[in-house]
Amino acid sequence: MKTHVHLYFAAWRGESRAWRAGTTAIQAGHADNVLYVGHKAVGHPDREEIAPNQTILRIGTEPPRPGSPRLLRALALPRWWRACQRDLAPKDVSLVVAHSLASLPIAVLLSRHWRTPLLYDAHELETQREGWSRPIRLIAQVMEWLFIRFADHTVVVNDSIKDWYKSRYPFARITTLRNTPSTDRRLAPPGQMRRDLGLGEDDLIFLYLGRFGPGRGIDLMIEAFKKLPTNKHAVFLGDGPWEEWMKEEAGKHANIHVLKPVSPEIVASYSSSADVGVSIANGKSLSYHYGLGNKIFEYSLAGLALIVSDIPEQRIYVENHARGWTIPACALELETLVRSLTRESIMARPERKRFPPSWETERQVLLSIFLELSNSPPSRVDQTL
Repeated sequence: MKTHVHLYFAAWRGESRAWRAGTTAIQAGHADNVLYVGHKAVGHPDREEIAPNQTILRIGTEPPRPGSPRLLRALALPRWWRACQRDLAPKDVSLVVAHSLASLPIAVLLSRHWRTPLLYDAHELETQREGWSRPIRLIAQVMEWLFIRFADHTVVVNDSIKDWYKSRYPFARITTLRNTPSTDRRLAPPGQMRRDLGLGEDDLIFLYLGRFGPGRGIDLMIEAFKKLPTNKHAVFLGDGPWEEWMKEEAGKHANIHVLKPVSPEIVASYSSSADVGVSIANGKSLSYHYGLGNKIFEYSLAGLALIVSDIPEQRIYVENHARGWTIPACALELETLVRSLTRESIMARPERKRFPPSWETERQVLLSIFLELSNSPPSRVDQTL
């Protein structure tokens, strides 16, 4: 019985990238069981079966909530590492996966203890996250430089971040694995979002999908739509620390709406009620500058046109795969563009010829990495820190 262990300093509420990887490993015979290990969270069981032979294990103590002082959250991390060392004793581990820099040190220690290969899955440009102070960035850079050399393979989410990592760590083996959704989805009833909002066919819906928080352009969207005609609606589908403030703004403006997230299996079909997907990230970090959010792929799968900010990966995506517009991350620019749009002008925007990427193509990249790691001994297991 082969077991893959995924480590992530998170509550495992909706980590679709890891779950797709685990399911792929089981389907292809690279794993018989998959264990997703995170920290405890109020309202979630310590042990949760999410699919046959796939289990979430929440251990240690719950860290301070997002928005708490970063020092308190940082101090909770070593306690979780100790809980992982103390509480994890799975049998026949064949692969350890670290999902984020915070999980990498304990993943290195466990992979060495179990003598198994280690895959580092960097969900973003890990040492350059939004909102980190200079001292925290410096500590993160030192930590990643120390531990990434023990990973047998590293995967990142796009080519711009891959180039950054290759320049920073020329000794590392790095592959791009985009976080694309599967085209094999359950369908929501046609037009369900529009009916939930009580909107007619003449109303235009501009959708934001994902986490509610700083650096994602949400504040710019709200500022712009406050000034727009009431037949042009900003719809925010997701949750996060800004949710209460956003609901307050929605209560003041008839064309701003906040909806709870829906099941990942129906996100694309539910979102297809919209006309345009919006991603105008305005974060100052390199991670945002080089990012290509999962929402972009979901918008494409839903058949939406796109409005994106003029940053490298988003610009390239619109040029290659989508009907859309690239603008500076600016409320006035967004307001001006949306004011000019009609359904006819949106549909008249030229479509690109290249088919949008999906998990059905990306999974082949992951399968080749699984095969490589299963057929060769872990090359860095005997190194010393």
